[in-house]
Amino acid sequence: HIHMLEALEQSNKLKPNMTRIIYSGSEAARGIGFMGMKAPHLENYNVQELKDLVSGKAYNKNYDKQAAYGQIKGIAALYFAEYARLHPEYYVATVSPGATTGTSFKTAKALSTKEKVMFTIIMPVFEFFGVFHALSVGAQRYVDAVTNSNGFNFPSGKFLASKNGVSGPLISQEYVKHGQAYGDENA
Repeated sequence: HIHMLEALEQSNKLKPNMTRIIYSGSEAARGIGFMGMKAPHLENYNVQELKDLVSGKAYNKNYDKQAAYGQIKGIAALYFAEYARLHPEYYVATVSPGATTGTSFKTAKALSTKEKVMFTIIMPVFEFFGVFHALSVGAQRYVDAVTNSNGFNFPSGKFLASKNGVSGPLISQEYVKHGQAYGDENA
């Protein structure tokens, strides 16, 4: 992601005060308890630990794809928050579409057969009860972020995702449990 941004910047394709950079985030970066996804935890909070997570060295034999997904999404949210601080001439945000139905997620190769069956059954049920939302709701979050419309009034550098769980109103994650680190400008 960042290499593409750097290439666009070097070729003068990014326009100051006009460019909006939106990274696709996930509530997994602050944990999704009801889905068994714990809030990411770092032992030392140093550069080497982050490098080991990104390269995969940190996992050894204890690889947990859900934990890794949350950690990487969290690291990316922090990265883009820092990018926003270094480049105030652009609007930068990490935006989660939330948990959406109507995608090909439940057929992804990374899922086990058991997970594919489970998600095929549970996703429509979760949408019915408002735990997940329609693909159009998630897509609208991106449209609003890119076009700065429909009351999308968040400062640059924020990690924006569902207020509760993985659907519902969008909020800066610094205000939710396990999301405070995403509001710390010294992180």
